[in-house]
Amino acid sequence: MTNKHSRRVDPKVYDKNYYLSHCCGFAEFKRSYGSEEFERLHELFKNIKVKKNMNVLDVGCGRGDAAFYFARRGANVVGIDYAKAGILLAKKALVKQKNLKGTVTFETMDAKKLIFKKNSFDMVVCIDVFEHLYPEELDVAMSEIHRVLTPNGILFVQTEPNKIYLDFTHKFYIYPVSQMLIRINKLITGKPFPGLPKDPRNDVHKVQHVNEPTFFYLKSLFARHHFKGEISQNISLLKEVISWKDWLYNVIVLWYPLSLLYPFILLFSYNYICIMKAKK
Repeated sequence: MTNKHSRRVDPKVYDKNYYLSHCCGFAEFKRSYGSEEFERLHELFKNIKVKKNMNVLDVGCGRGDAAFYFARRGANVVGIDYAKAGILLAKKALVKQKNLKGTVTFETMDAKKLIFKKNSFDMVVCIDVFEHLYPEELDVAMSEIHRVLTPNGILFVQTEPNKIYLDFTHKFYIYPVSQMLIRINKLITGKPFPGLPKDPRNDVHKVQHVNEPTFFYLKSLFARHHFKGEISQNISLLKEVISWKDWLYNVIVLWYPLSLLYPFILLFSYNYICIMKAKK
């Protein structure tokens, strides 16, 4: 029987194939070995001001994409990950980016056992990390993150998916309604209309996503560990409006723009972006 306090996803799950075939931005990474920034990074960090020589810790850095992003903007960055495959790729990519030499380093390290001194970093970044840690693991990691952050230091978090969305909204409303619209469209036009999977949890997610944070879970987590700030929710499944069909889909399936309002956002949000400050 597995001890609750020893649970973790096997780091071998995050192998080279995962980083080069599944992890977001893999196409750009393979094409440029980290020198090309994929669009999601710009969208994620658009509200973050990077000051020259600020010290940034990238927890769960994987191939190093976010670490490179901050280093290019003048920060001193340390990227850590417990998956050796990710760190090996990051170090190889760093060799090819000679302009970043001395501004970014990568180390194999567990987020629950940070080797850094108290108040070492101005910012800690966690991109798609929380969902990969069991709740008891995340509590330990959060204590460590708070310890190494300076007073009023920034914790930037992006996490998905929202368990409420997966277990309720998608299962009992979004998927059935989207299927109905697809059938109606086919009867009228004879043409297919792209739909959504019945279960958004693919095989990779089912192994890796051992924690699916909700808004209330995150709010409680940050409060317990003395962080204050903003938790932004995102309706990431909105279709780009190219025709009236896309507009109608967004209104009927995603209740847009009503779904942007509280409490509907709790049901329709798929992911969260959190910008928090450490209170000492």
